[in-house]
Amino acid sequence: MQLFTRVFTLLAASLVMAACIHSTSHTKIPTRSFKVIQTLPHDPQAFTQGLLFADGVLYESTGQYGKSQLRKVEWSTGKVVQAYSLANNLFAEGIALRGERIYQLTWMSRHCLVFDRKIFTPERVLEIRFSSQGWGLTWDGHSLVASDGSSRLYFLDPEDLSVRRTLTVKAAGRPVHYLNELELFQGRILANIWQDTRIAEISPLSGKVSAWIDCAALVPAHLRNDPERVLNGIALGPKNNQLFVTGKQWPVLYLIELQPLP
Repeated sequence: MQLFTRVFTLLAASLVMAACIHSTSHTKIPTRSFKVIQTLPHDPQAFTQGLLFADGVLYESTGQYGKSQLRKVEWSTGKVVQAYSLANNLFAEGIALRGERIYQLTWMSRHCLVFDRKIFTPERVLEIRFSSQGWGLTWDGHSLVASDGSSRLYFLDPEDLSVRRTLTVKAAGRPVHYLNELELFQGRILANIWQDTRIAEISPLSGKVSAWIDCAALVPAHLRNDPERVLNGIALGPKNNQLFVTGKQWPVLYLIELQPLP
């Protein structure tokens, strides 16, 4: 009788666990709708790796060896007002603004350039410690938050890029890989997913994806089958609930307004 009870208990526990796993794996994550406020010009040669907006100015990091730059852009026209070209052996990635300093990651060289945004020249070069690669970057008011193309986010000390903590991003219990360009938006971390048309809304505490922003309709028709010229670039907009979004070598920059979740 005791053996039967133990077997029955183990079987029941297994069924409950299986049901929980099945339920978790199929958890529905909502998709946030948006409306396009403006469709703006964007340099089709700009291999966008990072984007940020501050004091009415759009800053853009463009990648590729021999072409990487930090740019100051007039957002309404797409005109490049000022640019700093990186050394030919550096491939620029994400950018973040902390006070009057812009931090610009590089891809494989383990460098992070720190710019005075008024002078627009690097005043320091920090060593990337968190990974062998730099992808996306943002500032949460306390730490620099970086991605490296994995499912992890790294919270870094802005003085020396030492790792304060790491966070694994998951959607319905499964790791979300290829995290790329990042932006802090109303207490959540937004992340482009490389070669995906969705932006993930992520809890900075749990790492859970609470919503998706599906930008498939924004991808220019002639670029939809191009594996390189993908959605990448998120920046806060001029007003609450607004974002700038674009992609690598896209001819357009969109200003969108997010709608509340149903």
